[in-house]
Amino acid sequence: MQAFFRTVLPDPILPLEIVAKIELITPPCETTIIFPPPLLRSIHLIIHPGETIRLYMLRCVLPCIPTFVTGWAVNLLNSPRRNNLTEKRIIIYHKGGVSEFNTYVSNFSVVNPLFVGSSLGTTSLKLGGDVAMDTFLPFLDSSNLLESVKAIRTRAGEQGYLLIRGLLPKKAVLSTRISVLRACAKAGWIAPNTNLSDGIAVNGFCCVEAQTEFFEVYDKVQKLEDFHRLSLHPALIAVFRAIFQEDVLVHSRNICRIFFPNTQQYSTPAHQDYAQIGGTDETWTTWIPLGDCPTSLGGLSILAGSHREEVLPHHPHIGVGGKSVETEALPYQWVSGDLACGDVLMFHSHTVHKALPNLTQNQLRLSADFRYQPASHPVRDDSLEPHYGRLSWEQIYTDWDSQTEQYYWKQYKLNIVK
Repeated sequence: MQAFFRTVLPDPILPLEIVAKIELITPPCETTIIFPPPLLRSIHLIIHPGETIRLYMLRCVLPCIPTFVTGWAVNLLNSPRRNNLTEKRIIIYHKGGVSEFNTYVSNFSVVNPLFVGSSLGTTSLKLGGDVAMDTFLPFLDSSNLLESVKAIRTRAGEQGYLLIRGLLPKKAVLSTRISVLRACAKAGWIAPNTNLSDGIAVNGFCCVEAQTEFFEVYDKVQKLEDFHRLSLHPALIAVFRAIFQEDVLVHSRNICRIFFPNTQQYSTPAHQDYAQIGGTDETWTTWIPLGDCPTSLGGLSILAGSHREEVLPHHPHIGVGGKSVETEALPYQWVSGDLACGDVLMFHSHTVHKALPNLTQNQLRLSADFRYQPASHPVRDDSLEPHYGRLSWEQIYTDWDSQTEQYYWKQYKLNIVK
């Protein structure tokens, strides 16, 4: 395989920037190069007959520096030439100079398989801010099925997910977005002299979920009345009533995700929600972008049809949620696409899904995770507690105007389990 890279090395090397160049020593038949995503915009590959390429996001732990490098890589699969691959030379370009050492492929761990393709000729893959849509199949739009209970239930049973565009009023979603961004701005996360609604982060600053600085903002978000009210919107409940054919219990553990750029290694890995929430298998999650969310901002990808699987083995992971599953052996296709304000993704608790990395230069990605289940089914006790359990409901409700949406779940005779 010959590989031609439009961007090779930044010139000059920026201070504190780390670039890893990986290439085979023997034989010289394959080249793999890793760069941090902002530096690499496109790759042009020539594929030989009968060969397959795979595009990965990799994490590489480097013994010569106290950190790791995250970036893109290309590997050659199912080729006779692959059997001869031995070792790779790693050249690290950083502020202090150049370090070089030999290593084996086992030093690399796959974070995100993004593309698999096989063809004869030239294939172009756009990266960075323009992630190619041929990386995934597009979402199957179920918006036109809302008028038919049978059709919506059939689609949900076949695919394990539903995309319903424009289900929520933009005004309600944007109101929640602004409330969250105000909390971010008070903490100094938003760049000065920018439009608050754009969610532009301060240059060079980032914060990862579960850090101390994160909770200073997140506790304020958990107290937002309009954030919790959004989970109870009648349009959401109506869809789940059609799916469940009974009363709908809305979990009160509502989750807001705030993702900075340049935190790809902490993106939510492939997983099933049931591994985290327990209770009934028939729990569904809604993933709601709080504003327009193109794939480059870090949307969501669904492994369509994977709800047919039992609960899969989950392994520790550095990303949000802390658990991941292996998906390469599963006979399903990843789907994804741009989402607009008001669009809603819904998926079964066994459906494998993952977040895409935020590849923008400076924009925050905001989203909400709400969960729903048949009211007659068992619910685990912590699904009715505030997310992260740092605050009590009394603390969350302190400044609310309305009391009708407080403790709403107590109207049901619930089967609460541990």
